[in-house]
Amino acid sequence: MMTKINELKEKIEIILTIAILSMFGQYAYAGANVGVGVQGKVALAREEIKEFELTKQAEMALKEIGYEAIKVDGVTDDRERRTIYTYQKYRGLPLSGEFDSETLDSLNITYEL
Repeated sequence: MMTKINELKEKIEIILTIAILSMFGQYAYAGANVGVGVQGKVALAREEIKEFELTKQAEMALKEIGYEAIKVDGVTDDRERRTIYTYQKYRGLPLSGEFDSETLDSLNITYEL
C-alpha cells in the first residue's frame, strides 16, 4: 500500500513540476535533455524552479533599493543585465551582469549551490 502511495506522490510531483515549468515556458529546456530519465527531468525542473525563485528574490532586492529598471518576473533580460552590471560596478563586485554568488551575497540573499 505504501509503495503505491509513494508512486502516486511521485507522479503528482512530476505532473506539478511540468505544469509549473510550462507556465513559465521552460518545459522545453527540461525536455530537451535527450537520454535523461524521468528522475533526471524532475531534478532539472526543480533546479529551474529554484533558479527562477532566486532570480525573483534578487530582482525584488534590487528594486527595493531603487533600481527601477528591474522587473520582478524571474527572467533576466538584456536591460536587466545592464542594471545588474551597474549595481555590480557601483558595489565594486566582479562585473558579470548576472546574479552570481558575489552579487547575491551583497544583496543578502541566501542560496544553495
